[in-house]
Amino acid sequence: MPGFTNTFGGTVIYPASVSYRAVALTADVTLAWPTELATDTNVVAEIMDVTPSAGSLTITMPPANQVSVGQTQLFFNAGSYTFTIADNDGNTITTVDAGLSYQVYLIDNTAVYGTWRVTQYGAGTSSATAGSLAGYGIKAINTTLNQSMEAVSINTDYTLNSPDRSSAIIWTGGAGTLTLTSASTLGNDWFVNIRNSGNGAISVEPGSGGQSINGGGSLTFNPGDSATILCDGSNFFSIGFGQSVAFAFDYVSIDLTGETTPYTLAGADLNRISYSFGGTLTEDTEVIVPDTIQQYWVGNETDEASSAYLITVKTAGGTGVSLASAARAIMFCDGTNVVDADTSTVSLPVQVDQGGTGAVTASSARVNLGGTSIGIAVFTAVDDAAAQAAIGLTFPTPVNQGGTGQSSYTNGQLLIGNTTGNTLTKATLTAGTGVTITNGTGAITINATGTGGTVTSVVAGTGLSGGTITTTGTISLDYTSASPWTGKQTFTGSTSVLAAKLINALEKITLSAIAATGTIPYDVTTQSVLYYTSNASANWTVNLRASSGTSLNTAMSTGESVTVVFLVTQGSTAYYNTVVQVDGSTVTPKWQGVAPTAGIINSINAYTYTVIKTGSAAFTVLAVKTAFV
Repeated sequence: MPGFTNTFGGTVIYPASVSYRAVALTADVTLAWPTELATDTNVVAEIMDVTPSAGSLTITMPPANQVSVGQTQLFFNAGSYTFTIADNDGNTITTVDAGLSYQVYLIDNTAVYGTWRVTQYGAGTSSATAGSLAGYGIKAINTTLNQSMEAVSINTDYTLNSPDRSSAIIWTGGAGTLTLTSASTLGNDWFVNIRNSGNGAISVEPGSGGQSINGGGSLTFNPGDSATILCDGSNFFSIGFGQSVAFAFDYVSIDLTGETTPYTLAGADLNRISYSFGGTLTEDTEVIVPDTIQQYWVGNETDEASSAYLITVKTAGGTGVSLASAARAIMFCDGTNVVDADTSTVSLPVQVDQGGTGAVTASSARVNLGGTSIGIAVFTAVDDAAAQAAIGLTFPTPVNQGGTGQSSYTNGQLLIGNTTGNTLTKATLTAGTGVTITNGTGAITINATGTGGTVTSVVAGTGLSGGTITTTGTISLDYTSASPWTGKQTFTGSTSVLAAKLINALEKITLSAIAATGTIPYDVTTQSVLYYTSNASANWTVNLRASSGTSLNTAMSTGESVTVVFLVTQGSTAYYNTVVQVDGSTVTPKWQGVAPTAGIINSINAYTYTVIKTGSAAFTVLAVKTAFV
């Protein structure tokens, strides 16, 4: 520490000495050292008799770094009020009661306030002064030691250490971290108070590996949260963790894979609010909670392999509430047992009018749901025979029960109605003259054995007109009614004659009040023209196919084509056909001119598609877009 020494001889130089002063203390005063340059008359004397005029007055010592250690003063209180002696930084050195004398001497002059020691004079027994005993969390007020909690404002990450004992750390920043020095360094009984007055969550974390806070690796303080953090020399704990209402609801997820029943909540998992239990169960599992009043929001989120097992939340001595897989419930502990928090609208067992069965057994449930003796017997039958027996069916099933009364057949046998007993009798066909009958496996073949007969007459059938022939002659047949062909007709013509001539023809058009959007299936076997009369609402894909159950690849042969038209109504926003598919596979059509990049507003856009099959599942599509305004 610095000192002031005589160049000649090296002895310590002290300020000019004033032996005695009588001070009438009427107000707080700061003393000065009595040097030759001092202009202040309130100088320090070796002996100072002080007469204070009121209580709570203070004498402040001059800067300690202006003199050498060993500087000594004696103060005597000649009045009836207590006064205080303070260092140059305002810290109490000692308080002097009426009639007492104290000597103060400097032992460290590194800083302006210095370090002073105090000795009481004139007492029957000596005693320590409050100021010399004050440490972290203790403050000297007059002659007494008083508990102190200094408020320290912090807004950036900070490491809490020994000097922070009993401080009140007021966090004023955003998200951040407060790191706790090793518990072994802080020791058993160190504590600090923390409040989050900022606008982000802060994490309080032990700084050394293996140490915990409340059994976990960290403790989160949301804005408005506060607590006292206590060290036991090994780990840390929170006391009085006050949470803001806005952040009081919390959530924890617990994996029960590999755990055995009962599973007891412990450490950081205690007294949370929302619990999600996941993982894989191999048995019904009990989750044991403390016998303390607490609410629990619980979800059974275990995997599909655990669907047969229940989770029961209970106290060690209670019955609790059970949850099936994927179920959730709100429950609470009343200090003795865990009970369901909501029983006002649903009673157990759940009644039929509330979506349940009103029963706790399967047999009672079937009856409550209206099952009859026959219906229940069918429902619980172990196989087909038991189910048929339950409704009175026998084997072979008789005709009056919808059967044939038969259980076996030979080739060619048919069932023939028999009035005797109203049954079905097995019989085979008998060949007549000129006919042979061959009975095969699932088939009967009938052939003529003669040389054939002579046609004696021909008469026009239904839908045809023409003259009747009885022996010889020619007949012309004409259609008299439309023929609804359902198969593909091929008119081949010849190399010199065209296959067909249509004087007039109609095409089927489908009108649909639908807006074009998404993927539009176009069934070419249903219509030749499809007309959407509502304004298109988005760009669309058209999928050309024969029908919902038949592909164009099946309906068409290589070298064939089909042409269809799609009419799309456009409103004030125009959309267009962006993708063309055949049987669900995208093809790039050959557009007349250029491919469209937009529709035409307030018009009917006509898209004509000619689909040419060039090979198996291979198509060329010729496309034209035309607008009708």
